[in-house]
Amino acid sequence: MALDDCSIQEIETPDGQLLKVDVRAVEPVSDVAVLGALDTQEFPAEADAFQAFCDNTAPACVLNGGLEPNQTLSIHALTHHGNWVKGQATAFGFRPSKIAVVFDTQIDGGTSGGPVVDGDGRVVTLVSHSAASPHGHKSHGRCPLLHYCLPVWAWQEITDNR
Repeated sequence: MALDDCSIQEIETPDGQLLKVDVRAVEPVSDVAVLGALDTQEFPAEADAFQAFCDNTAPACVLNGGLEPNQTLSIHALTHHGNWVKGQATAFGFRPSKIAVVFDTQIDGGTSGGPVVDGDGRVVTLVSHSAASPHGHKSHGRCPLLHYCLPVWAWQEITDNR
């Protein structure tokens, strides 16, 4: 589902719960949204349900810190089908803010926004798009490192709550 910026949307959690949320920001390339609770006076039950979901959801461990130019990582991406695809990421640039990724198999459309994790289970980036490799069976692309994807206020809120 495409999320509209700054609107009330109904989302489905991985366990099948339906929640009404306030879409605070949308990053359309990576298909990622920042969600918040609805107004507690106008939608008290919905706000409480969202808060309960947040309280019961473990935060993701993020690869915190920069990568060296040309540093490589073994990675895995979670597809929208629920399976993990193995691949490799390589940091590029003087102060790497992006990584080049190559996955062992083609990633189907619909996986945008899915996590890409390193061998320690830390979220490195998110799937934003994929392209077929000239070799036919692989996906490749470029993704921003996660700490460069979030709005500053969202990143500060995450790090302040650790």
